[in-house]
Order: sequence, then structure tokens, then C-alpha cells
Amino acid sequence: MAIVTGFSGLFNLIVALVIGSLNDRSSSRYGRRRPTLVVGTLLMCISMYGLQPDISLTRYTIVYIIMTFATILASAPFYGLVADLSETGHEGRGGVSSVMGTCALIGFLLAGEYIYIYLYYNCNVISMFITEILF
Repeated sequence: MAIVTGFSGLFNLIVALVIGSLNDRSSSRYGRRRPTLVVGTLLMCISMYGLQPDISLTRYTIVYIIMTFATILASAPFYGLVADLSETGHEGRGGVSSVMGTCALIGFLLAGEYIYIYLYYNCNVISMFITEILF
């Protein structure tokens, strides 16, 4: 697994620079950031289905690299929106950046807690909460 994540990290280092640069120069009728953000998010959601625990290491590596590529494809324009949507000046960007960072951190923490409960208790957390709400 260390080789998989190491190779993926090197790959993503290059990809992040290229995607960020292309995203800054893009022009679409939907905006500079939105098409890349939507494609990255959809590709990330689709690639997560390929990360099954019972697949070969080669297939896992390929799917993992695709998923991290999609994460960069979605996150580069997401953080680029700070400059696009905030008012000019350092104070406007600081407020927007702190809200976006806080929301991203909350999402990471909730996802991490979901994975921990799922792996530790071997149950589906969403169905567990729905069952408790309904019954």
C-alpha cells in the first residue's frame, strides 16, 4: 500500500499543477471553474465504486489513482472559487477561505467517522441512523 500511495502522490503532484493551470486559463459559457468541478466530482463518485476490498492490487492501484486524479480535478477549481467569488481585497478572501476550509474539514471528519464506524462495527451507518429514526 505504501508503494500505491507513494506513486499516487507523485502522479498527483504533477496533475495538480497542470489542472490548476488549465483551470485558470479555461473559458466556458458555464464559467471557468464549474465544468471542471462537475466532471471531477462525478468521476470521483464513479471511481469510488471500484475500490472494493477483494480486488487485485493492480486494479486497486489503477482505481486509486483515478480516484485521486478526480479528487484533484474537483478540488482545484473548488479552492480557486475563493478568488472568483470573494470581494476584492485580502479581507474578503480570508472570510470566504475560512468558511470553505471549515466546511471541507467538517466533511473530512464526518467521512472519517463514517468509515471508522463502518469498519469497526461492520455495519452501514446510514441504514443504522435511518432505522433509529424510523423505529
